[in-house]
Amino acid sequence: MVEAERWVWLSGSLLLAGAATQAAWRLWRWEKGRAWLDPLARSALFPLLLQTARFLYYVGFPFAALVWGRDAVVARLLGLQPLAALSVE
Repeated sequence: MVEAERWVWLSGSLLLAGAATQAAWRLWRWEKGRAWLDPLARSALFPLLLQTARFLYYVGFPFAALVWGRDAVVARLLGLQPLAALSVE
């Protein structure tokens, strides 16, 4: 079951990347979409929004995939649980 869950996360991530790329490309090439995107791309908040979205995609989704898993060792190694539980006395 764990192996299947990893494949679901991997395929979901790839599908999301492909869908986002296709949507951005089609919206940019569409005249009405470009008229809507040009003012947004020139706004002062655009770099902040872009970098936040990139951070969430590149760091947030993989981190969520690791944390939401059932593996307690991963949570301990990421500092989410104390390492004292790993020590053998």
